[in-house]
Amino acid sequence: MSDLCPCCRQPLPVNDALILDEGGIVVCNGRVAALTWQEHALLEILVAAKHQVRSREQLLDRIYSLRPNDPPEIKIIDVFICHIRRKLKPLGVQIQNVWGRGYRLLPAEERKPA
Repeated sequence: MSDLCPCCRQPLPVNDALILDEGGIVVCNGRVAALTWQEHALLEILVAAKHQVRSREQLLDRIYSLRPNDPPEIKIIDVFICHIRRKLKPLGVQIQNVWGRGYRLLPAEERKPA
């Protein structure tokens, strides 16, 4: 694994800070992951929530707000979260499912080692 960003070739920060850029790149713990625009939008919501739970409905409304009359099934959120989890696991970032309520980003102090 290189200590340089694959995009800009700058040194990667090696800390628990989660950095999102506009292009769907996530940096954390000296590692990089690339997300689709939907995955990036969902992760942005979870980061902005500051570890508070966001419901599936809130997440769906946010990423499909331009299609209010034709949204996809609510279960698509679960699929996106599964993809995000797989991509962020090597970075040490975890998303918790709060049963019956939704999802939240776990604070660094609550995360299990990757």
